[in-house]
Amino acid sequence: MTYVPPDPPSTLCVTCSQGVVIRRRNGVMIAGCAFLGSRFRVPVDVETCSQYEDRTLPNRWDMEKIAWTLGTDTRGRVLGFRPPNKDKNRDDHD
Repeated sequence: MTYVPPDPPSTLCVTCSQGVVIRRRNGVMIAGCAFLGSRFRVPVDVETCSQYEDRTLPNRWDMEKIAWTLGTDTRGRVLGFRPPNKDKNRDDHD
């Protein structure tokens, strides 16, 4: 039996966090971009995009939630790393 690798995504929008891709039963694919607006359609053969954001990678907000901070004393000398502060006043993006 021969291994057949899966086809790569036919459009960059498939893996983009802003991409909206609809594939019809007959195989026709329609792509849209939430970044550009809810009704904005894009060609299905997109190869590059300046607003591309890979949905499989954590975004900046997710990384900041788990980031350790570098603590300093009143003179600005480094004391070491501290775990994330759960009490910080941050906007909830959940």
